[in-house]
Amino acid sequence: MSPFVPPAGPKSLLFDETLAVAPLKKTVERIVRQHGHGMGSVGDFREIALKFLRNPTSVKKGRLWVVFQYLYMPFKEMGGQRIADDPQRLNILLDRFQREFSKESALQPLYFKMLMNGYFTHGRLDVIRPEVERRLVRETLTAVISQLPVGRFEPQWLNTTRKYKGLLSSDACIDLAPIIRFGDPNAVNEILAELELPEGDWLRELLVLRTIDELTSDDLGDDVFKFNVDRVIELANFKYAYYAIPKLLNRYYRCSNRNAHMGLANYVTRHWGSVYDNNAGAWSAVSKEVRQMVRIWLNNKFLEVFFQHFGTGMDVDKERLDFMKLFLHQVDFIKIALHDNDRIRIRRNDEIWKLKTEYQSNFGLIEKSNATALIVSVNNLIWVEFLGHSNAAYIYEESACRFKISSNLFYGDTSYSGLKYGYPNHQYVDRVVHNQGWQSKLIPTLRRHGLEPITNPYNRSYSNTAYRRY
Repeated sequence: MSPFVPPAGPKSLLFDETLAVAPLKKTVERIVRQHGHGMGSVGDFREIALKFLRNPTSVKKGRLWVVFQYLYMPFKEMGGQRIADDPQRLNILLDRFQREFSKESALQPLYFKMLMNGYFTHGRLDVIRPEVERRLVRETLTAVISQLPVGRFEPQWLNTTRKYKGLLSSDACIDLAPIIRFGDPNAVNEILAELELPEGDWLRELLVLRTIDELTSDDLGDDVFKFNVDRVIELANFKYAYYAIPKLLNRYYRCSNRNAHMGLANYVTRHWGSVYDNNAGAWSAVSKEVRQMVRIWLNNKFLEVFFQHFGTGMDVDKERLDFMKLFLHQVDFIKIALHDNDRIRIRRNDEIWKLKTEYQSNFGLIEKSNATALIVSVNNLIWVEFLGHSNAAYIYEESACRFKISSNLFYGDTSYSGLKYGYPNHQYVDRVVHNQGWQSKLIPTLRRHGLEPITNPYNRSYSNTAYRRY
């Protein structure tokens, strides 16, 4: 077997001091203690590495592993020189290291483990590492494992490495992809545990990203993808949210039916901020159509909370809910202004209280009113609804509206900036009394202001499904 000769220069490094050497040192010490090869105390490690720097051929073969541990560490006695800074010494070390694999030695698996740990910890995914160098290291590892005899009692990490040969290929996840997509969700974690890699290995990160890719692929049917959304969210958590969120949202948008997924909406909001906030820069990672999809989910939820949770249960509440849902695709923002009674009720419902906590900007307070109010910005209008059969709705031109939907406190009276300010002098676009047939009377007014009802805003082709009932 020809010796592995890495590219010349100090950047040709197998090990990273913080990610590989420290954990390796503990691993090697533990194995040496278990097998009792008499390789000296920890205090001798540094002296052995210094000896190699002074004269590379003077270190006995049984102690080369100590030199590997100190590959990155500069030594003051040698002018701050590191073993890895000297291509000649590094090549000698690697050459001698490889030649020993042709001999019978109980330390062969240990040597291989050191090399493998170094490969999987050096060069995180956010650091560019020349592929030619990675390829040379992979070839060395593959050659080494081919020379290791299959033992009856070989370590589990070695057995796992043999089983999944793709780990040492250019696509380390190639053998694990079917397990990721169709297998037990915990199987990959078990494989990683068997490999006994140090903390900070890039394989673990690569597997997480590959899992996200697999479970958001268009190759999966819509139902299978939706089934796995929660799994992807749990896997990505906070650390990989930057990668998972665009994948999840874009794949959801490509579904034939984009029915609301509040778990995904909440996850995105926690990491990217409110979908209603035009200054939330993270949302620029997806298209305005994808952003609108999430907005529709939330608009639908707020309408249901207002009419179903706070509502009276009367038919008029259901009628208003069904009617307003026809304009979900054009709603820009929704605010629920809570009456004192509903402020108390909301604390008794964990789901609604959590929603209020998560989307604080969508909730406010109302005074001088006998009921909670719904304030909706839709196209160029402000639409105000009050709970209860006897309360009419008011629709205003947004540009001339005297109150701001962004406020946290509203007044439910006819004062200058009250929600019913247009009542005395007819200063509104329309005042809607919810008597029989009120929907048909309101539709022409809404259409004059650019609103067009549709039946299913979740459908991918909803723009072509105009609602013709009214």
